[in-house]
Amino acid sequence: MKLPPEQGITPNSWVVVEITHKDQKYKKIVSGWSGGYLHGDSWRLSSDIKNVDKAHSEFYAVVETMSGSVYNLYYQANEMRMSNAGIYNQLKEQFGDDLEIVEL
Repeated sequence: MKLPPEQGITPNSWVVVEITHKDQKYKKIVSGWSGGYLHGDSWRLSSDIKNVDKAHSEFYAVVETMSGSVYNLYYQANEMRMSNAGIYNQLKEQFGDDLEIVEL
């Protein structure tokens, strides 16, 4: 199911992964949000990164994906947490050495 692009997505934690597939490299955001008592953690895997604007703010980068969604990625949240580690581990199982965490 294709969702419409969202603006201002601000995860609690995030990492950028690069997937190599058939000599192509794709960079995606693996983001997570910490849950609470009533709602558990959640995660999101972005479409391919299209544009990174680091000049917008000294505290975060504005990242546009190929789907048109826009993420506000705070530098202090660039880490693996429980909320995004599960999906990262699934991707690592699927892609093996063709998946690695990279700098934004």
